[in-house]
Amino acid sequence: MEIISQKKVLSAENILLVVFLLLAFLFSFHQIHDPDTFYHIKAGQVIWEKGYVPTSDIFSYTATGNMWVTHEWLAEIIFYLIYANLGIWALIGFSALLACITYLIIIKLAVKKGANTYIALLFGFIVAYGNFGFWLTRPGIFAAFFLVFLIYFLEKYREMPQKLYLFIIPLIVWLWANMHASFVLGLVVLAFYAVALKAQSKFPDYFGRTALGDKWINYLFLISFVSFIVSFLNPNTYKIFLYSAYVQPLSKIFDIIEYRPVFEALNSRTVQIFLAELILLGAFLTWRLGIRKETRDLTTLGLFIGVSLMPFISARHIIFWPFVTIVPLAVGISLTFNETIKKFGHKFLPILLFMFAIPFLAKGVIMFPSEPVNHITLPVDAVNFIKQNNIKGPLFNSYNDGGYLIWGLWPQEKVTIDSRSEVFVGTPVQKYLSVVSLESNWKQIIDSEYKINYFILPYWFQSFITDSSALFSALSNDNFKMIYWDDNSIIMLKDTPKNEDVIEKYGITNVDPFIQPEDVSENINETYDELKKLSERFPDSITIKDYLKRFYLSHNLE
Repeated sequence: MEIISQKKVLSAENILLVVFLLLAFLFSFHQIHDPDTFYHIKAGQVIWEKGYVPTSDIFSYTATGNMWVTHEWLAEIIFYLIYANLGIWALIGFSALLACITYLIIIKLAVKKGANTYIALLFGFIVAYGNFGFWLTRPGIFAAFFLVFLIYFLEKYREMPQKLYLFIIPLIVWLWANMHASFVLGLVVLAFYAVALKAQSKFPDYFGRTALGDKWINYLFLISFVSFIVSFLNPNTYKIFLYSAYVQPLSKIFDIIEYRPVFEALNSRTVQIFLAELILLGAFLTWRLGIRKETRDLTTLGLFIGVSLMPFISARHIIFWPFVTIVPLAVGISLTFNETIKKFGHKFLPILLFMFAIPFLAKGVIMFPSEPVNHITLPVDAVNFIKQNNIKGPLFNSYNDGGYLIWGLWPQEKVTIDSRSEVFVGTPVQKYLSVVSLESNWKQIIDSEYKINYFILPYWFQSFITDSSALFSALSNDNFKMIYWDDNSIIMLKDTPKNEDVIEKYGITNVDPFIQPEDVSENINETYDELKKLSERFPDSITIKDYLKRFYLSHNLE
């Protein structure tokens, strides 16, 4: 028995399953480059230590007391506890591990419904590959996990209904509603299952047959209603249902990429892969689940079509697509080509999959991050500089940097703005735009209203909203001095008596980061001396090294 058991454990199917999960882990293990991750950790810390969930802003000085829909509060506590006890690497690892669990559930469900294990693993990875980039260390990953968990239990309910699910499914929705506002998708999926199964029960020739009796289908309507009711049991009550509407105004103002529909991001490789797979695999699934009467299944096809349309509203929804595609695709291919797979599959498929996996394993290892946090996309070093030199605010920051600054500087400093879009609707964002656009009242806002002492200007990221070059020039002419420049940020400090020591030590007067080194025509030697000081001060800055090299070569310096 022991020998048989060991052989079963070491079977090709199990080994390849482990390889698949290892690939999922490697490709979901991303260096943190999103500032939102850090404000989520800080929010989790506040909730954990204070013992309550804030529903009004506490992190900014421009919108203090404004409505904050803390729809991710439970996920934020989890993030904070992992970080506080195990560190940032462990938090990234947790996110990747959750990806493994999510894909494991979906693969197991595919096999349970009749898919060949090798086919499920092969096409599971093909469908998931373009999606791994969306699996970031953010609360949104719980949305994908709960969607899969919900589908798993709904499919179990279809096959063998039990009253136990009357308690499990609402519990899933309640947890989801306290971790991410996308729980509304779960409610829609639940209601759709109930309606679609009712249609299959009443009109099997048109919508496909179901073995589920009317009593159990009616219970599913009850489960949907109970799940809707329990989803109100969250700190934000009904507001969580309106979250998408609350964030729309700022999402449009800042043209946030992840909120764009996929057809506005056709240059993205991830979007290109998604659209190609959607066309090819969608055609197969439409034929098998819709056109072919023998295998028609309105519930599965409707779920696939509904979730497939979501990225055309917002590209961020691509993360859900593999989880409604892998199961029907793997089952469909396995049953459609059953005889061929039986004849050749067990001999050739394991070898094919091992050969297929090797280059991807190598790529995953090569791409594995050497540092947990990206210092180019996040103002890590700028925050350290501010702390080391005890520079006091009020500060003015960009929309993109706010999340990390909450993490690094709060509660000593509050931010101007961050990505909690519902918080800054109205006057806060209007004043922010007045400053960054240099409108006629910009000086009054920074001097009289906000009394700004220093600016953190984004350098690596520029957009029509955040044009640091114009603001840098205006500040340079308005008694602000550049004291810091690296790959991510520029710090401009107000030239006042209380700041004179810092300015004397770090002040840069001749270098303009927004003028190409070849175009500098005045104070060549002084500029070169300052560039050398910057290079010594920030030896890891790729930007300064490149600027210094180009300046040196273009001006024939020795």
